[in-house]
Amino acid sequence: MVIRNVQSRNWTSGIQINGYSRVSLNNVRAEHNINYGVEITGRARVAITRSEFHATGFRLNPMAGDFPTANRPDPGKGIEFDDRASGTVVSSTVTGSFAAGISNSSRGSVCAALVNVFDNSPDIEGRVAAKGSSCIGTRRPARSYRRR
Repeated sequence: MVIRNVQSRNWTSGIQINGYSRVSLNNVRAEHNINYGVEITGRARVAITRSEFHATGFRLNPMAGDFPTANRPDPGKGIEFDDRASGTVVSSTVTGSFAAGISNSSRGSVCAALVNVFDNSPDIEGRVAAKGSSCIGTRRPARSYRRR
């Protein structure tokens, strides 16, 4: 399945991909979603290209225009790979998340190339392989980044 040119704002999860899905997200924009910009679970395999994820976990209160204190984000991650999910994030931007920008808590492999992760807390969490401008081979990443 290909999801292209979609915007998601102010939801609990911007986009959820579950089970054994095979999905390509292309030119997707998710901002101010409370828990996840993209939540990928199960054994899903996802390719994310030319997409933007901004301010996950910072849904604004439309009446007051401020950050909600009653419904705090849980966890507030830009992109989350969980369970046995795997995938790639290429030529994309993940900024201003309450928690991790890109998080891999799955047993699957995740690769990021040419990705701008900025002002997240932390930018990358778990095993995310990155090698120059391409990710070759997903079974054993060439390099792994772990923030301590």
